Amino acid sequence: MNFKSILSNRLSAAEIEILRFDLLADRTKVEEVFQLIFQNPEKIAWQAAWLCEKVSEADVGMFTNEDYEQLLNFTLVNNKSGLQRLCLSILLNLPIRKPISVEFINNCFEQMVSTKQPVGVQVLSMKILQKIGIVESVFASELLACLESLDFTDFSPGFIAARKNVSKLLKISIKDSH
Repeated sequence: MNFKSILSNRLSAAEIEILRFDLLADRTKVEEVFQLIFQNPEKIAWQAAWLCEKVSEADVGMFTNEDYEQLLNFTLVNNKSGLQRLCLSILLNLPIRKPISVEFINNCFEQMVSTKQPVGVQVLSMKILQKIGIVESVFASELLACLESLDFTDFSPGFIAARKNVSKLLKISIKDSH
């Protein structure tokens, strides 16, 4: 199957779902589509990321440690907000892998607090940081302090709601770790 050709066309959610089922049956197809995320044109990369996001929601085991690292490193240099959102969504679905990149943590912090970022990128960055806080309990307190100190006048209602939910989960995580 020529995924590059297929993904160069406009696809509906139903078509993505059919492709997802096909990919879930064959890890090599997942890898083929995954690699298209990092290529041009942007339309193919975006649709490949959308398809991989759907696969990651169904089976995180379809992605290797190398895939995780490649995607994480890509988010550090990518400047396309729609593609960034999809890549962060995939990373959010996957288990946190150690060692955790300090550069990635800093990038997530920057994206989370930047009002220049779309709310989807801000919230996904926040949720990834919350997952890191569960894995690294000392980090949870730092993230909670950051979230509580933010001035909300520049943030969207979606960001504020996500901040409230993430803060609540962080407080539970901190309480349980003591």
